[in-house]
Amino acid sequence: MLEVRAVSKSFGATPVLRSVSLSVARGEFLTILGESGSGKTTLLRIAAGFERPGEGEVWMDGTRIDTLPPNRRPLNTVFQHYALFPHLSVFENVAYGLRASRAPRADIALRVEQALEQVHLTGLDTRKPSQLSGGQQQRVALARALVNHPRVLLLDEPLSALDATMRRRMQGELKALQREIGISFVLVTHDQEEAMALSDRIALLHAGTLEQIDTPAALYRHPRTAYAAEFIGRTNLLRGLVRNHTATAGPFIWPLDSPDGEALFSLRPEHIRFSSAGAPPGAVRFEASVADRLFQGSAVLLTLQCPGGLRLTARVPDPAPPAGAHSFEFTPDDVVRIPVPAG
Repeated sequence: MLEVRAVSKSFGATPVLRSVSLSVARGEFLTILGESGSGKTTLLRIAAGFERPGEGEVWMDGTRIDTLPPNRRPLNTVFQHYALFPHLSVFENVAYGLRASRAPRADIALRVEQALEQVHLTGLDTRKPSQLSGGQQQRVALARALVNHPRVLLLDEPLSALDATMRRRMQGELKALQREIGISFVLVTHDQEEAMALSDRIALLHAGTLEQIDTPAALYRHPRTAYAAEFIGRTNLLRGLVRNHTATAGPFIWPLDSPDGEALFSLRPEHIRFSSAGAPPGAVRFEASVADRLFQGSAVLLTLQCPGGLRLTARVPDPAPPAGAHSFEFTPDDVVRIPVPAG
């Protein structure tokens, strides 16, 4: 439905996007994820028409739209700061765009009523933004975008101004709303947990390039770069060597059907377990001392001091055993080989 084709953008001599291409399917919830300065907001603004690409094109349903102004593109944007008019009621805030486009008065009333019902704000149409909670203000911004019947809704970190509890609640409401109305959502965020919870697919940006685009599960379980492995959740990166179907990384050795050469491996903390008598065949066992513990509710994050000075992070159920030496294990299937970064 929406395609970004080889888009590049620089501000002065500083490149912000480097030949980024991605597509959004009809009814898909796609999240553009990245740290500050990755280019994610610039990419969204190019799709919306608030920035022009230096190179590349934007297409929707087979029509090129990067030559069109924002108000002629069949999409709408919800911004990080909701930009509600404080002197206007909820109804008038939502109706503003329709009035500007000279829609019939009867049509305006019906569409505003429908939009407010979609975001569960029926009965609050006469209130001013100052009389609403942060979550309600966010829903007004959503209604103002939805009232225009866009085919794609762009969301620029719309939950970042909310406290943690309200943010989690609104994440659920946002996903439910997207499923209910059935249009494509494109969300920009730096919050990996938010991206994992909401998305059908995640496009991970790093320094203006597309590191990986995949489902949340595939991005977590099968990262294609060291950056993706470390940015999505926690991981242990192990440098090693593969030779004659055997992988070696520090003190660890395990069979691996993979081409010979230098290797980089990702081992997630939850895949390191305390050794048990019922361990799977071929499990890699090792001794390590618990150097530090970080309580995380139902789990504890352990810092393990391994032979040869190697440190690993393990996530184990609480209660965890006391500090000191213990026996741990992981299986070869738990380890993901990723390309060694150049240089």
